[in-house]
Amino acid sequence: MRSPDGSRSGLLWLALAIAAFVALRWFVLVDAFDGTVLATFELYPMGTIPKVLPEGHSLPLRDYYDNAAGQILTGLLAIPYYQLFGQSYFALKLVPFTLGLLALFVTYFFARSFFGVRAAAASALIFALGTTTSVKYSLIASGNHYENVFFSLAALLGFYLCHRRGCTKGGLVLAGVTTGFSIFVFLGALLPAAMNAFVHVGLRGWKRTLGDLKWVLPALLLGLSPLVLLNLGHDSRGVAFLDKRFGVEEASAAEGVLTRLVGFYTEHLHIASQFYGWQGLSGRIADWAFLGAFAVAWLVFARGAIGDFFALARAALRRDGIGTSFGASEAAASRAALVPLFFYLPACSLAYAFSNLKLGGHDGTVAVAGYRYFLLHFALATLLVGALVERWTHADQAVPRRIVAWCAGAAMLFAGLFNLGILTENATPKNAGWSYEGCNYAYFSRGLLGTRNQHTQAEAIAAIERVPAVHRARVYYGVGYNRVFALSAQCGGDETCFTLARALEGWPEEYRADIARGFGSFLRPKNGDLQKGGKRVADLFARWLDEGVPYAENAIEGLCLPWEPALASTNERMIHENVRMLAFADPKLQPALARGAGMFLGRLLSRGLQCDQKIVRGSLKKLDAQFWPDVCYGIGFAMLDDREAPRVNSEILNVEHPEHRAAAWRGFAEGLVHAYPARADRERLLVELGDALPAELRKQLAAP
Repeated sequence: MRSPDGSRSGLLWLALAIAAFVALRWFVLVDAFDGTVLATFELYPMGTIPKVLPEGHSLPLRDYYDNAAGQILTGLLAIPYYQLFGQSYFALKLVPFTLGLLALFVTYFFARSFFGVRAAAASALIFALGTTTSVKYSLIASGNHYENVFFSLAALLGFYLCHRRGCTKGGLVLAGVTTGFSIFVFLGALLPAAMNAFVHVGLRGWKRTLGDLKWVLPALLLGLSPLVLLNLGHDSRGVAFLDKRFGVEEASAAEGVLTRLVGFYTEHLHIASQFYGWQGLSGRIADWAFLGAFAVAWLVFARGAIGDFFALARAALRRDGIGTSFGASEAAASRAALVPLFFYLPACSLAYAFSNLKLGGHDGTVAVAGYRYFLLHFALATLLVGALVERWTHADQAVPRRIVAWCAGAAMLFAGLFNLGILTENATPKNAGWSYEGCNYAYFSRGLLGTRNQHTQAEAIAAIERVPAVHRARVYYGVGYNRVFALSAQCGGDETCFTLARALEGWPEEYRADIARGFGSFLRPKNGDLQKGGKRVADLFARWLDEGVPYAENAIEGLCLPWEPALASTNERMIHENVRMLAFADPKLQPALARGAGMFLGRLLSRGLQCDQKIVRGSLKKLDAQFWPDVCYGIGFAMLDDREAPRVNSEILNVEHPEHRAAAWRGFAEGLVHAYPARADRERLLVELGDALPAELRKQLAAP
């Protein structure tokens, strides 16, 4: 099946694919960054590890482990990017970007090694453009799903290179290590690993396979060893995850296996690519074009792949396997390589049917998250279509076959062009990602309060004390947010149990205001509606004010502080929601809400994005005059919040109205002490800020 032509032309096609891969994703990062944001699933632990580990205040790595060890690996791989480019969200996304580029190389060399140059060129180009789900996930540092594509493809390449070279000792070790490491990165890699094991026994037979184990097993265990170490003494989290998803009691009993299997193909497969519209054409056209091309290739290879599957199954029972019926080692490997490409999707659908895994369920810019389990399928689909292009486009093939093969490849490339729709549908101010923090210290609290790690409160406080002082307030804000989870589980519907005092109990006095703000942030009503959906929360907080509950005002401030990082594309909506809360709230809540709204504006102003400053100016002009003092206080207080290199907004600190200016200065002074409790740190910061501060304010702050 392999063609001997054109090594030089093959490399030119590879160069073109690399250029397309890099250009498309770079434009998305620069001009549509917000369309790739899954902050909760990126900034912790993937964005946290490269910040806290080099600085010496990290949790033990095992505490970051949930069920996907690839998350820890991604965090470690991000360290050099943070060191080179700064600790920004943009820098974090360069990790999946790089792994995607490596996956492109593997795709090219796999197709070239086992199918031919045309297959390699077609597969590489299709992979470079990909589906919208693939393109976005190649820029989402989830730690396991897209990262798994490279490691699973590398395991596939290592396995078939081993067979192509006659299963030498070195080849068996390579196959074992790459397979083991792919499972370490993502437990879902067990599926392609099992398929490779089946092919191996079929090609080699049971007797030779037993002999191979003395090389394969140690290598496999070596690749798996990081996963084994992470699970030791940690309740076998990986095994627990598999049991939860595929265990007899937890699996698909509610829906039924057949219902889920049918739903996989009728409800999800055709929209899993998630293409946007482009040039006036519906994204559904691209979805069907991509799926149709794959279906054509799948049907073309169906007879041969199914026949080879049964031949391998029969051969597995023989001492020496398939023998020479598949040809010599090179030919046999090329023929057998089609088996996982053909059977992966059916196997994947069966795994879904017998589990309680969820597909879909997300919307907006992150709708692709609902189809992350298709990422490896998309990569293997490009190889299958590439193999079709190789087999049916040569001159010795009938014209109809050539037309079908070229059309299949062209259809996938045509679909890939619809990814340009990301740039318009998810448009973001240029280079905004460089200004977004790559580490959100509020998320750091998840590892401290999570029930799996079983840290005592004293241990959690000690861990936070190791965090630089400027970030501690944000960590405690996260403590407040996450304490609500614990209280919700403990209290159920008992409101007398669900109290702020219980959330604050035992935590340091100087950070209880931050914990209270996190508590309020968790209860932030959808769309800022305190009249309907949030009325119960508003009544609760009003009652706490009447009862004089300590830190109730800080909890009310938290209602205006969204948990997710502020994005340039959504800030205007968030500010509008805060203004809505402020305008229609009970008058007794309004002063605290105004301070909270100001804190959100202060956080925006401190990161220096021009688009943020424009939105803040516009919102302040529309603000009722009665709220200005409290809003200005909040802005001043939050200017230094969680910032190692803060920027101050002289426009607010020099506001003309004396009362407003005094409020902003008071907020700035209190925020300075809160963020930098050590006087030496405050003095250093004042020197750094210099003339950015009004002279009179600088004089006041420098006074003993």
